Amino acid sequence: MGERGQYIAILDIGTTGTRSIIYDLEARTIGTSYTEYPTKAEVICIILFNK
Repeated sequence: MGERGQYIAILDIGTTGTRSIIYDLEARTIGTSYTEYPTKAEVICIILFNK
């Protein structure tokens, strides 16, 4: 990290989560991330307990 250059960002926004991948221009993977969306039950708990 810390290097400056050109990169390609890929975003996959699906029904259960979001994935992102960063590549350099030589198709080497620089970084990846995946986050699942909260379930309906988790959202209800967040709403009820954050009031």
